[in-house]
Order: sequence, then structure tokens, then C-alpha cells
Amino acid sequence: MPLDRNSQAFLICLTIGIFGLQSTLAVQTSRGSPFLLSLGLQKPLISLIWTGGPIAGALAQPYFGVLSDRSRSSWGRRRPFIVRGAALMGPSLVLLAWVRELSQGLGWMFGLASDSMWQDVILKLLAVANIWTYFFGFQMAQLGFRALMVDCCPPHLLDQAMVWATRWNCLGNILAYGAGYLDLPSILPLPGASEFKILALFAAIIITVAAAIVCWVVEEQRNLECKEHAPGFVAVFRQAVHNVSRLPPNIWTIFEVQFCAWAGWFLFNYYITTYLGALRKREETQGMPQVLLDESATRYGSFALLLSAMTTLATTVLGPFLIAHTSRTRSCLPRFTLRDLWFVAQAVFAVSMLSTFMPITFLHTSTGVAVLVALAGMPWALTTWAPFSLIGQELSILNADNDEVSHDSVDGLDLDEKRADDEVIKGSGTVMSLYIAAISVPQLVATLSSSVIFGLSDGSEVSTRGLEWVLKLSGMAAAVAAWRIWWVVDRARQ
Repeated sequence: MPLDRNSQAFLICLTIGIFGLQSTLAVQTSRGSPFLLSLGLQKPLISLIWTGGPIAGALAQPYFGVLSDRSRSSWGRRRPFIVRGAALMGPSLVLLAWVRELSQGLGWMFGLASDSMWQDVILKLLAVANIWTYFFGFQMAQLGFRALMVDCCPPHLLDQAMVWATRWNCLGNILAYGAGYLDLPSILPLPGASEFKILALFAAIIITVAAAIVCWVVEEQRNLECKEHAPGFVAVFRQAVHNVSRLPPNIWTIFEVQFCAWAGWFLFNYYITTYLGALRKREETQGMPQVLLDESATRYGSFALLLSAMTTLATTVLGPFLIAHTSRTRSCLPRFTLRDLWFVAQAVFAVSMLSTFMPITFLHTSTGVAVLVALAGMPWALTTWAPFSLIGQELSILNADNDEVSHDSVDGLDLDEKRADDEVIKGSGTVMSLYIAAISVPQLVATLSSSVIFGLSDGSEVSTRGLEWVLKLSGMAAAVAAWRIWWVVDRARQ
């Protein structure tokens, strides 16, 4: 169904895939750890399982990017990856929620006793397999959605498209966190359905519908320019190193910023609810049953994250009116660019996390930390909006410049080298895959750093002392990211 590419309806349909992505991710990250604990997996193993996300991003994304840029499918270059990613994400999430029933069925087929060791092994292996399948599907779909935005959005509306993508992102969070307040099994009394099963089923439907809308509305031209098949897996990584060395300087600087920023955000996102829960348990009335105490702490953490998501949504609504950009939206501050707002937001996040150094009692209470979490919604909005918009601007300008360059002769370069440069600049799939890899690697670094911190404190993840130092490390990484933002060039200022 073709739509006018200059219309808001087209931008909404182009970016709705992010809503599907975030809905499934929020369900898995918010419910996944408690569910895995209920299956009998230990915390150290669960932490290892969650590294599947950044590992998939760091290792698979460069390969997916090259495959996408060289795809000659009649569907285009991006839509096949969206369809394949959604086809992996939805079923794997549903199978994870019903993994007990699935393992019991397999055990019955092989004649295993319900309480046998092998039955337990099958259960845990199936859970891990579904989680890792989801992660690889997520990376495929994310690449397709993000690259399609850069390919199909008019350059003067690219910043608006990225704002819509961030709005869809926080709406997905609001949906997932808001559902945590509802007694879903009583509202939807499906046979044997728990809250996680209902959430997983709805998330699978959402990503399927979102992917269908994007693929139906957005039309791609078949890629007939590239006649070569994608190289092998090892060759792709050699090419990825080659591509990184040829990235435009401004995009490379954005990668540096996000490398530091995501190291901080990973620590914050994974441990802030644990920190809030530990503070809440310490402040709650003594004598409360442990089950009720745990439920109260979890509910309070979900409430703080809901406030953060609402702050993110408000930022995406008001932010475009504060900055100067290439779209037709009027700005209240004509000389205040997206890069400037990104710097302010990152500085706010750094100061918020580094405030844990201050001996102020309020900042070490659950209420004070909840306020910081709500405030973090503003910098999170810019983290998911500004980099994609600035990279998209850069790619659009560089592509326009390249069209004016003669392909017959290039000063100081032979023709093969020039083609290699063009492949990075024009291949939005390659650039986006490298970007996602750049924000995945620091997550692994952050995981190792937090493990060292917990080991040096008392070895417990629920220790407020160790968690406070994790948040301080998050603030340090955010401060470095804010410093590097000043080296980013915003084309709107030009």
C-alpha cells in the first residue's frame, strides 16, 4: 500500500517496527530472569545467558549487514531480514513461556520420567536455546528496521523518523511495564496461562503485526547493482575491520560516544531495579512476609521504570521543538541543535549516576533513586534518537556528494579503493550493523566490570554497596560519552 513518503502516516508506518522490537525485549528482560530462576537455573548461569544479546550483536551484526547490502531478493535488501527476524523472535518467545510443557512433551516421547535428571537438562537447554534464538532474530529484525529507515525516509524528514522510532520504543516499554500492574490471568483466563505466557503471546503478535505493516507499506527496489555473493563468515570480519577503518570521521566519533554511553546504560538498565529493590526491602516494615516483600520491591522497581518511560515519551514530544534541524518543525532555540541537546542529556545522566558519591541521605533512599530513574528517561530518549538521526544525516550528505564524484578517476586512490569507500558510505546496512556491534561490545565489558565490583565488595548482587559502585561506574562512562559528544558535527548547524 503506497503512501506519500513526505506524510506523517508514512513515518509512523516506517518506524512502527521499533514498537514490536521493544515490546518483545521489554517482556523478556523484565520477566526473563525471574522465569529462569523458577526453572532452577543459578544466577551466575543466568548472567551468562543474558550475554547472548551483546554477543549476537557483536558477532552476527557485521555478517547480517554485508548480507543485507548485497541481497538481490525481489523483496528488497531489508524486508527479508525483517521477516526472518520476526519469524524467529515471536515463536522463540512463546516457546520460552511454554518451555515446561514443551520439555514434558519431549520427555514423554523419549520415555523419560518427569523427575529424572535428563528431563531437567532438556528443560534448561530448551530455555537457553529459545533465548539465544530470540537474540539472533532480534538482531536480524533490528538491522532491517533501522537500515530501512535510512534507505526509505526522505533526508529532510530523517530526524522526525528517528523521533517517531524513539516514541515507539518508549510506548513498547510503557505497554510492558504497565501490564505488570494487571492481574492478566484473571482478565484473560486462558487454560494454564501465567502472566508471562500471556505477555509473551501478546508480544509475539505485536512483532508479527508490526513487521507485516512495515513490509506492506514500505516498498523497496530490487538491488541489481551488486552481482557478487556475500563472502564467507571469516571474510566478513576481515571486511568489517576494513570497513571500520574507512568510516567517515563524524560517524566514527558517534561510535566512540555510544561505546562509552552504552557501557553506562547497560549497567544502569540491568542493575537499577535490583538496587531499588534492595533499598525498598531495607525500608519496608519489619515482619512482612518475604514473598510480599519481594513483590512490593519488584512492583516499586516497575513503577520507577514506568515513570522513566513516560519521561522518555515526553522528551520525544517536546524535544523536536527545542532544536534546529532540517525538517519543517519550528524551533524555539534556533541555534540549539540536536547535538547540543544530546550533550545536555548525557551530562544529566552522568551527574545523576555520579550523585551516588554525595553523602546526601535522600539520594540513598528508594524515593530518591526513583526520582533519578524517572529523570534518566530524558537522556535515554536522546541516546536512542540522536545517534541514528545524526548518522542518517551523514549518510545522506555523503551519498549526495558521492553522486557528484566521477567514477573514472579518483585523486590518490585507485578505482578498487574508491569502490570500497563507497560500499561503506552507501551501504546503510553495513554502517548500521557496525553501529549495533559498537554498542554491543561495551555491554560485555560492563558485565565483566560489574562482576569484578561485586567480587570486591562482598560477592553479592543484592549488596547496596556493590550496586552503588556499579552505578558510579555507569556515571563515569556517561561522563566520558558527554565529553566526546562535543566532537560530533551536527549538519543542522551548517
